[in-house]
Amino acid sequence: MPEPVGEYPDYDWLSVLIDVAKAEARDLGVAFSFAVVDSRADLLYFERQPDAPLYTCPLSQDKAYTAGRTGRSTADWSEMLQDDLIVSRDLMALERFVPLPGGEPISLKGRCLGALGVSGGTWRQDVAVARSAVASLRNFDQQV
Repeated sequence: MPEPVGEYPDYDWLSVLIDVAKAEARDLGVAFSFAVVDSRADLLYFERQPDAPLYTCPLSQDKAYTAGRTGRSTADWSEMLQDDLIVSRDLMALERFVPLPGGEPISLKGRCLGALGVSGGTWRQDVAVARSAVASLRNFDQQV
């Protein structure tokens, strides 16, 4: 897992991330909730798009929290826990641990910035939007 950044001077990366996520949502024609946590997994940004179901609010935040705290995609967690019901049950007892696809860790220059959580579409749409937005930071990473 990348080292936490701690305090960083600006949040330019955040606007890039959210702009891409919103563009993906428009392309899909789906309303989402987006949550971004910082390197300590504290909420940094949240938005529920008009028409996104209310249940997407806590789900997007908990997906971001899970990915941020573990440094692992929630889609990876979902896949890993599919065949291990005992471990799955134990992890699900942890507060805010949500192994539902749509949470992706974010890092720049090998340092952890936090994570993005997306909820509102099918699990495949949530993953696609989250991964596309996080991948967009590769170009930003080269400019920083």
